[in-house]
Order: sequence, then structure tokens, then C-alpha cells
Amino acid sequence: WDWPDWGDKADMTAIENAWYYYALSTVEEIAGILGKDEDILFITDAKDVIAKGYQALWTDDGFKSEDVKNPDDRANALAVFATASYVGATASECETGIAAFSGAGRRFEYKGIFNGAKVYDDYGHHPTEVAATAKALNNKQFNESWVVFEAHTYSRLKNHLNEFAEAIAKFDNIILLDIYAAREQNTYDISSKDLATAIESLGKKVLYMPDFDEVVSYIKANTKDDDIVITLGAGTVTKLGPMILQ
Repeated sequence: WDWPDWGDKADMTAIENAWYYYALSTVEEIAGILGKDEDILFITDAKDVIAKGYQALWTDDGFKSEDVKNPDDRANALAVFATASYVGATASECETGIAAFSGAGRRFEYKGIFNGAKVYDDYGHHPTEVAATAKALNNKQFNESWVVFEAHTYSRLKNHLNEFAEAIAKFDNIILLDIYAAREQNTYDISSKDLATAIESLGKKVLYMPDFDEVVSYIKANTKDDDIVITLGAGTVTKLGPMILQ
């Protein structure tokens, strides 16, 4: 059967991803845990349960849990709803549990507010993660977005330079730190300036600021009410949020 028509507010990407995660990716694991044999009814029923989950969790203002922000979170919430329902939880219990979800650490994690601008921290260090974080902004109301990005390893930036540029270019204001080396030596002849050049080729202005104190001063001097600031990366960039909020 086809999905019900819920109009413009339906997040079909989350619905379809949830069905995939739940009914296709985890069906064998769930069936094994429950001691049940995998069968076609289990897969077919997933659509019905996820449809009910979507109706229970969605409101005119979005998902009921403020921390279920991006498409992956929404898909996961629906998959959790379906799995919990399958093992006997009621719709009300599923809704209460998901509403209590406070968000994964360093995944669009709210850190605080200063001068009317909200600060978030995110662990994204692969182009797809960066793009997902940028897309999650579509679910929030704000003035302008700011990203302070720290690339993680020379090899990853070298191999995905254009993908990183395209993802980061989705933010309104862009600041680049030096690359976080982790385990590597820079044998790849790459730097954050190369990323800046790639982003600028897409028509976006970029600031290269390797000094954390300089970044903090610039952010504090230039952000406005209702702006969103995201520190993004898997390295030391996570230290910036508390510095900005001091």
C-alpha cells in the first residue's frame, strides 16, 4: 500500500528512512533478539506502525521533542517507536519516552546563549555529517547561521575537499580553524586555506582564523540577536563554545 497523504508537513524522507532502518536494516537483529523468525508480515507491519508513530509524534510545529531536530533523528525516533510498539509498548509510552530524549552529546548539542545568539556544538567531521547539520538548521528559526569548522585529519580533507566545501557553503558565515591532525602528519600537502579557496569558488566568503581567542573575539563582536553559532568538528573545536559563553 502507499503512505497516507499528510500534506506539506509530512517528512517523507524521515518516514521512508525509518521504514528502511527498522524493517530492512534491523529486522534480522530484532527477530533474533525476540526469538522470532523473520517473516514478511514483520516487514509489512513496520509501515503501519511507523505511520502511526509519525501521526503520534508530529505536530503543526514539528516533532514534539525539541531535541529531535534533523532527518536522521526523526528517522531514528520513528524506528524506535516501531520497535517499542512491536515488543508491546503503547503509543502513549512511546511518545513519552521519545519526548524525554535530551539529544546525543555533541550532535547539535545546545551549549548556551550570549547576546541573543544561541551556541551549539556538533561532532560532524565527514561531509555527509556536515551537510546533515546544515540541513537541520531548516527546522529552526534564526537570523543568520555561523559555523566554526575544524577539519579532522589531513587525509579526510584531501580526499573530500569538494564535498566539504559544498556542505560548509550552506552556512551564512564561515570561519575555518587549522586542521586537527589527530594521528597524522601532513604528508598530503593540504591546509584549511585550500578548503577556504574551494568554498570561495562557490561564491561564499570565508574567514581563516587559526587562533581560538581571535575567533571568540570576532564571534562576540559580529553576531546578532537570534543568530545561531555552531562549533563543528571532532577535535579541539569543542572547546570554543564555553569560551564564547564566558
